[in-house]
Amino acid sequence: MKRTIIEIDEAACTGCGLCAQACHEGAIAIIDGKAKLIRDDYCDGLGNCLPVCPVDAIHFIEREAAAYDEQDLMTQDYAMFEGGGDLKSFSTAAERWLIEKTLRECNGCVGEAAERLGIHRSVLYRKLHPKPCGKEHAHAARQKKL
Repeated sequence: MKRTIIEIDEAACTGCGLCAQACHEGAIAIIDGKAKLIRDDYCDGLGNCLPVCPVDAIHFIEREAAAYDEQDLMTQDYAMFEGGGDLKSFSTAAERWLIEKTLRECNGCVGEAAERLGIHRSVLYRKLHPKPCGKEHAHAARQKKL
């Protein structure tokens, strides 16, 4: 099927690995010092990897590609937590899955996805791109003292 998917310019890629970290689906890996799209069916086409690339080596293209396999990813996520794990990690993964699913249904429109999810768009942005802040670190330090 023809769909929107990422393309990585190997010549421009520095192999920093930021895109692989940003890809929550596991579609990108660093192989021989370069980022590679290893599974078309794991690329959701949302492009979480695009803004983190420091050399702009990742772009969207329309091409023949395997359909995005959300069910396989859900099975993989479930297997990750089946053997244990804490509730916060599971809740975070489930929340991220729902956000990304809603974004796909809304063709990447953050405003519409936020409305469907019942949250403000700024909250949605923070959940998609969390940044550590001093408060979190201060809270963790207080908890250690207790």
